[in-house]
Amino acid sequence: MRLLALYLRSRLADRALGLLLLCGVVDMFWMQHFPPDEIWRTLALAVLPLLPAVVISAGARSPFGDIERGASRPVGPIRLGHLLALALIAALMLLGASVIVNGGIERELVRNLAGYLGLSLLAAWLIGTGVAWVIPLAYATLAFILPPARSLAWPARYPLDARSLAIAAGLLALGLLAVTLRGTRDRPEERV
Repeated sequence: MRLLALYLRSRLADRALGLLLLCGVVDMFWMQHFPPDEIWRTLALAVLPLLPAVVISAGARSPFGDIERGASRPVGPIRLGHLLALALIAALMLLGASVIVNGGIERELVRNLAGYLGLSLLAAWLIGTGVAWVIPLAYATLAFILPPARSLAWPARYPLDARSLAIAAGLLALGLLAVTLRGTRDRPEERV
Protein backbone atom coordinates (compact mmCIF):
# COMPACT_ATOMS: atom_id res chain seq x y z
CA MET A 1 0.00 0.00 0.00
CA ARG A 2 2.88 2.34 0.75
CA LEU A 3 4.33 1.78 -2.74
CA LEU A 4 0.97 2.68 -4.30
CA ALA A 5 0.67 5.84 -2.20
CA LEU A 6 4.20 6.93 -3.08
CA TYR A 7 3.62 6.14 -6.74
CA LEU A 8 0.42 8.20 -6.91
CA ARG A 9 2.05 11.10 -5.06
CA SER A 10 5.03 11.10 -7.43
CA ARG A 11 2.67 11.17 -10.43
CA LEU A 12 0.67 14.07 -8.98
CA ALA A 13 -2.49 11.97 -9.20
CA ASP A 14 -4.48 14.45 -7.11
CA ARG A 15 -3.75 17.22 -9.63
CA ALA A 16 -4.66 14.96 -12.53
CA LEU A 17 -7.98 14.15 -10.86
CA GLY A 18 -8.66 17.85 -10.31
CA LEU A 19 -7.85 18.62 -13.94
CA LEU A 20 -10.14 15.82 -15.09
CA LEU A 21 -12.96 17.30 -13.02
CA LEU A 22 -12.24 20.69 -14.59
CA CYS A 23 -12.45 19.02 -18.02
CA GLY A 24 -15.87 17.71 -16.98
CA VAL A 25 -17.02 21.25 -16.16
CA VAL A 26 -15.74 22.44 -19.56
CA ASP A 27 -17.60 19.57 -21.25
CA MET A 28 -20.86 20.43 -19.48
CA PHE A 29 -20.49 24.11 -20.38
CA TRP A 30 -19.72 23.26 -24.02
CA MET A 31 -22.68 20.95 -24.43
CA GLN A 32 -25.12 23.29 -22.71
CA HIS A 33 -24.15 26.55 -24.40
CA PHE A 34 -23.41 25.64 -27.99
CA PRO A 35 -26.05 24.69 -30.56
CA PRO A 36 -26.26 20.98 -31.41
CA ASP A 37 -25.60 21.44 -35.13
CA GLU A 38 -23.10 19.56 -37.31
CA ILE A 39 -20.16 21.95 -36.86
CA TRP A 40 -20.37 22.06 -33.06
CA ARG A 41 -20.87 18.28 -32.85
CA THR A 42 -17.73 17.80 -34.95
CA LEU A 43 -15.76 20.20 -32.79
CA ALA A 44 -17.05 18.48 -29.65
CA LEU A 45 -15.85 15.12 -30.96
CA ALA A 46 -12.43 16.64 -31.65
CA VAL A 47 -11.83 18.77 -28.56
CA LEU A 48 -13.72 17.33 -25.60
CA PRO A 49 -11.97 13.91 -25.50
CA LEU A 50 -8.61 15.47 -26.32
CA LEU A 51 -8.38 17.44 -23.06
CA PRO A 52 -8.64 14.48 -20.64
CA ALA A 53 -6.41 12.32 -22.86
CA VAL A 54 -3.61 14.87 -22.59
CA VAL A 55 -4.09 15.20 -18.81
CA ILE A 56 -3.87 11.43 -18.36
CA SER A 57 -0.75 11.04 -20.50
CA ALA A 58 0.95 13.86 -18.58
CA GLY A 59 0.29 11.83 -15.42
CA ALA A 60 2.31 8.96 -16.88
CA ARG A 61 5.48 11.04 -16.45
CA SER A 62 8.11 9.34 -14.34
CA PRO A 63 10.11 11.62 -12.07
CA PHE A 64 12.67 8.86 -11.51
CA GLY A 65 13.53 7.71 -15.02
CA ASP A 66 15.93 4.77 -15.24
CA ILE A 67 15.99 4.30 -11.48
CA GLU A 68 12.37 3.19 -11.64
CA ARG A 69 13.18 0.51 -14.20
CA GLY A 70 15.70 -1.04 -11.82
CA ALA A 71 13.40 -1.03 -8.78
CA SER A 72 13.13 -4.22 -6.76
CA ARG A 73 9.37 -4.30 -7.25
CA PRO A 74 7.88 -3.94 -10.74
CA VAL A 75 5.97 -0.70 -11.21
CA GLY A 76 4.20 -1.76 -14.41
CA PRO A 77 1.04 -3.13 -12.79
CA ILE A 78 0.70 0.00 -10.64
CA ARG A 79 1.29 2.19 -13.70
CA LEU A 80 -1.36 0.29 -15.65
CA GLY A 81 -3.89 0.54 -12.81
CA HIS A 82 -3.22 4.26 -12.44
CA LEU A 83 -3.72 4.96 -16.14
CA LEU A 84 -6.82 2.76 -16.39
CA ALA A 85 -8.38 4.41 -13.33
CA LEU A 86 -7.84 7.89 -14.78
CA ALA A 87 -9.18 6.73 -18.17
CA LEU A 88 -12.28 5.30 -16.50
CA ILE A 89 -12.88 8.55 -14.61
CA ALA A 90 -12.47 10.54 -17.83
CA ALA A 91 -14.82 8.23 -19.75
CA LEU A 92 -17.47 8.48 -17.02
CA MET A 93 -17.07 12.25 -17.01
CA LEU A 94 -17.60 12.44 -20.80
CA LEU A 95 -20.55 10.06 -20.62
CA GLY A 96 -22.12 12.02 -17.79
CA ALA A 97 -21.73 15.37 -19.52
CA SER A 98 -23.28 14.08 -22.72
CA VAL A 99 -26.13 12.19 -21.04
CA ILE A 100 -27.06 15.07 -18.73
CA VAL A 101 -27.23 17.52 -21.61
CA ASN A 102 -28.68 14.87 -23.98
CA GLY A 103 -25.88 15.34 -26.49
CA GLY A 104 -26.37 11.97 -28.18
CA ILE A 105 -22.66 11.44 -28.87
CA GLU A 106 -21.68 9.51 -25.74
CA ARG A 107 -20.17 6.49 -27.46
CA GLU A 108 -18.26 8.59 -29.98
CA LEU A 109 -16.75 10.72 -27.20
CA VAL A 110 -15.54 7.63 -25.32
CA ARG A 111 -14.17 6.13 -28.55
CA ASN A 112 -12.23 9.31 -29.28
CA LEU A 113 -10.97 9.47 -25.69
CA ALA A 114 -9.60 5.93 -26.07
CA GLY A 115 -7.92 6.69 -29.38
CA TYR A 116 -6.47 10.04 -28.34
CA LEU A 117 -5.24 8.57 -25.06
CA GLY A 118 -3.53 5.77 -26.96
CA LEU A 119 -1.87 8.27 -29.31
CA SER A 120 -0.82 10.46 -26.40
CA LEU A 121 0.65 7.53 -24.45
CA LEU A 122 2.52 6.32 -27.53
CA ALA A 123 3.90 9.85 -27.97
CA ALA A 124 4.91 9.95 -24.28
CA TRP A 125 6.72 6.66 -24.75
CA LEU A 126 8.48 7.85 -27.91
CA ILE A 127 9.26 11.53 -27.24
CA GLY A 128 8.36 12.24 -23.60
CA THR A 129 5.36 13.62 -21.77
CA GLY A 130 6.38 17.27 -22.17
CA VAL A 131 5.39 17.36 -25.84
CA ALA A 132 3.17 14.28 -26.08
CA TRP A 133 0.08 16.48 -26.43
CA VAL A 134 1.21 17.60 -29.89
CA ILE A 135 0.65 14.21 -31.54
CA PRO A 136 -3.05 13.72 -30.65
CA LEU A 137 -3.77 17.40 -31.34
CA ALA A 138 -2.18 17.17 -34.80
CA TYR A 139 -3.98 13.90 -35.48
CA ALA A 140 -7.34 15.35 -34.39
CA THR A 141 -6.81 18.30 -36.71
CA LEU A 142 -5.85 16.02 -39.60
CA ALA A 143 -8.76 13.65 -38.96
CA PHE A 144 -11.32 16.41 -39.24
CA ILE A 145 -9.77 17.78 -42.43
CA LEU A 146 -9.87 14.40 -44.19
CA PRO A 147 -13.13 13.05 -45.62
CA PRO A 148 -14.93 10.93 -42.96
CA ALA A 149 -14.96 7.89 -45.27
CA ARG A 150 -11.18 7.45 -44.87
CA SER A 151 -9.91 5.07 -42.18
CA LEU A 152 -7.54 7.73 -40.88
CA ALA A 153 -10.53 9.93 -40.05
CA TRP A 154 -11.89 7.56 -37.39
CA PRO A 155 -12.44 10.36 -34.80
CA ALA A 156 -14.83 12.18 -37.15
CA ARG A 157 -17.03 9.17 -37.86
CA TYR A 158 -20.57 9.52 -36.64
CA PRO A 159 -22.38 7.35 -35.76
CA LEU A 160 -20.07 4.84 -34.18
CA ASP A 161 -18.88 2.07 -36.49
CA ALA A 162 -16.86 -1.10 -35.91
CA ARG A 163 -13.77 0.05 -37.83
CA SER A 164 -13.33 3.32 -35.96
CA LEU A 165 -13.94 1.55 -32.65
CA ALA A 166 -11.32 -1.10 -33.48
CA ILE A 167 -8.74 1.54 -34.43
CA ALA A 168 -9.32 3.52 -31.23
CA ALA A 169 -9.19 0.38 -29.05
CA GLY A 170 -6.02 -0.77 -30.80
CA LEU A 171 -4.33 2.59 -30.23
CA LEU A 172 -5.31 2.53 -26.57
CA ALA A 173 -3.99 -1.00 -26.12
CA LEU A 174 -0.68 -0.16 -27.82
CA GLY A 175 -0.26 3.03 -25.78
CA LEU A 176 -1.02 1.31 -22.48
CA LEU A 177 1.29 -1.58 -23.32
CA ALA A 178 4.18 0.70 -24.27
CA VAL A 179 3.95 2.93 -21.21
CA THR A 180 3.23 0.07 -18.82
CA LEU A 181 6.22 -1.98 -19.91
CA ARG A 182 8.80 0.72 -20.65
CA GLY A 183 7.57 3.94 -19.04
CA THR A 184 7.85 7.33 -20.70
CA ARG A 185 10.86 8.92 -22.32
CA ASP A 186 11.37 12.07 -20.29
CA ARG A 187 14.60 13.99 -20.39
CA PRO A 188 16.30 14.69 -17.03
CA GLU A 189 15.48 18.41 -17.23
CA GLU A 190 11.75 17.57 -17.48
CA ARG A 191 11.74 15.62 -14.22
CA VAL A 192 10.69 17.33 -11.04
